[in-house]
Amino acid sequence: MSECRFYEIRGGSLERILADMLEKSRQRGWRVLVRAGSQERVLALNAALWTWRDDSFLPHGCRRDGDPQDQPIYLTEARTESANPNGADVLMLTDAGIAEDWRDWQRCVCLLDGLDAEQRAAAGRWRDRVIADGGTTLWWRQGRGGWEQIAAPAEKKKPQGVGEAQEAGEEREAGKSQKAREVQGGGETIEKGEVQGARETGESA
Repeated sequence: MSECRFYEIRGGSLERILADMLEKSRQRGWRVLVRAGSQERVLALNAALWTWRDDSFLPHGCRRDGDPQDQPIYLTEARTESANPNGADVLMLTDAGIAEDWRDWQRCVCLLDGLDAEQRAAAGRWRDRVIADGGTTLWWRQGRGGWEQIAAPAEKKKPQGVGEAQEAGEEREAGKSQKAREVQGGGETIEKGEVQGARETGESA
């Protein structure tokens, strides 16, 4: 079963963080496909990976380089080419991208701007869908000491049963009001009966 990991970036550049993850993946022998949010992002990442560190080389390419099947790291705009053009084991997504084909990968990595509420919310919704479909997820947030694993932020939801309890309470209140009206109505009937009886008694006397 595929594992989906979410990384909230709260400092440093996407290019350097991605490069570090790519290097670790290559050390494990994994081939990687990177899906970016736009063609501009693809070209920026492609250029940055050539110069990210003097003592390390990350072989990679994008569509303009051709021959994706020969690239251990291949960068592409989200779903503009075949699903897995370089036969990758790992899928990395930038800009809080989502992958409906997450089951097809050994690992999916979602990189998002931790200071962007919309990206966090979008990633959180995708995480919930993955869990609902039986997938495994981990959520990491960048802190002062590095990456810290946290429980994923979730949208506030009404606890189960609150609606039912509220409806039951309203029904009880309605029942009480109805009963009070019946009692009041009964009292009025008795009072009228007593008055009528008194009148009849008086008239008979």
